[in-house]
Amino acid sequence: MGRPWPLRHRLLAALLGLSAAALAVFAAAGVLLLDRSLLARVDTQLTGFAATFRKGPPPPGAPAPPPRREVELPTDFRVAVYTAAGSVVRRLPGSGDGPDVPASAISAVPPAPFTAGEWRTLVVRLPNGDRAAVSMSLEPNRSTVRQLLLIEAAAGALVLVLLGVVALAVVRLGLRPLTRMERTATAIAAGDLDRRVADSDPRTETGRLGQALNVMLGRLGEALRQRERSERRLRDFLADASHELRTPLTSIRGFAELYRHGGAEPDPAVGRILRRIEGEAERMGVLVEDLLLLARLDEERAPELSEVDLHVIAGDVVHGARARDPGRAVELVLGEGPVLVTGDEHGLHRILANLLANAVTHTPSGTPVRVTVTAPLPASRAS
Repeated sequence: MGRPWPLRHRLLAALLGLSAAALAVFAAAGVLLLDRSLLARVDTQLTGFAATFRKGPPPPGAPAPPPRREVELPTDFRVAVYTAAGSVVRRLPGSGDGPDVPASAISAVPPAPFTAGEWRTLVVRLPNGDRAAVSMSLEPNRSTVRQLLLIEAAAGALVLVLLGVVALAVVRLGLRPLTRMERTATAIAAGDLDRRVADSDPRTETGRLGQALNVMLGRLGEALRQRERSERRLRDFLADASHELRTPLTSIRGFAELYRHGGAEPDPAVGRILRRIEGEAERMGVLVEDLLLLARLDEERAPELSEVDLHVIAGDVVHGARARDPGRAVELVLGEGPVLVTGDEHGLHRILANLLANAVTHTPSGTPVRVTVTAPLPASRAS
């Protein structure tokens, strides 16, 4: 499919197409009416001129010069006398060659004129039984029709050009409000939510459309601002809660670690309770960090890229997993030599820790876990 036309081009093409069709119909009707009118006039002339032959036969020889007051034989007429069998008896002087009248028309004598080639012919019956064929050339009529066609074609082309220029200006003027609405919508899509449509006159279609768009944009903008305020309040709450929870959790973990490292009299029951407290505090710390990260989603720091050894990160993650679950066998398999990559050390540590935590959490208790870090060519790989 080709590229769709703009609205103004489609309107202009439709207008010019309808106008051209209307002009063509008008021209065809005018030519047809003119042709019939000229043909009717020729028939009238033929009928009037042939009426003189019904009173008597034409003179046998050359006519005498007519008196000054009488009308001479018109040069447009051709008169020929035929026998009833269709043989030419004679042609009146000044009639020229004339048309070839069919024998059927001579014998049957049609009641009305008929067309024979480029001639219009009327056959009348003479008192002596012969036939007189009176003809008149149709070339002047057809020449007039051709001139009318040329005039109508030139005038139609000029009218279409003028109509196209005027219609283009009118369509551009009429679509100007829609163009402004298009620019406004483009600006709003780019992020300028405070833009509004300038055309809001309720007396016009585009004005009513602009008014409805302004109401819709106002409601949409208010809904977006309410959502932003809700998100801001949520982020503030999460940030405040994370900061408020971080301090007591750190204190709880600190006291538990102090007892575990010998800061007080050892007691097996208290030790178990404190280890439970330490584990729960550690898990709550993870939740607090997640809440703080969620509160700072749109303010996340840029990654600090540096050269990182995956052996070191994997060792830290595996050591932490063994400390959290001493009863599970977590094996670390390292390849020969360091595995150096360029990345964010904290982000890579978080990814590996999450992967290992998923392996520990979603497998039955006691299931061994293996962490392998190798550097196959041409790229590094950790599994």
